[in-house]
Order: sequence, then C-alpha cells, then structure tokens
Amino acid sequence: MPQEVGPAAGERADRAGLAVDVVRRMTHVTDALRHRQGSAFAELGLTPAAARALQELDPDPSR
Repeated sequence: MPQEVGPAAGERADRAGLAVDVVRRMTHVTDALRHRQGSAFAELGLTPAAARALQELDPDPSR
C-alpha cells in the first residue's frame, strides 16, 4: 500500500488557516503603524506629501 507523502488534508487546512491568520495580523499591524505615523505627522503639522518631501531631502533616519 503506497504511503501518502506530504501533509494530510487536515494539516493543509490548518496551514491555510494559519496563513490567513498571519496575513490578517500583519495587515492589522501595518494599518496601526500607518495610523500612528499619520498621527505623528499631524502633530507636527505635516501633510503626508510634506513628510515624504522631507524624507527625500534627508533620508538618514539616525538623526
């Protein structure tokens, strides 16, 4: 009797569910960071376009 190589159907479903959860969490973190960055720009009175322009003028983040 040949043995099945690779994950079983239940394991594939578990992996797919895990992948969906990881993508959902990463999207949530990305949205939270974008919101936090937008809030920081607003506190400085900068629009996103002005902040991008400043970044292009001095791209060194260590200062």
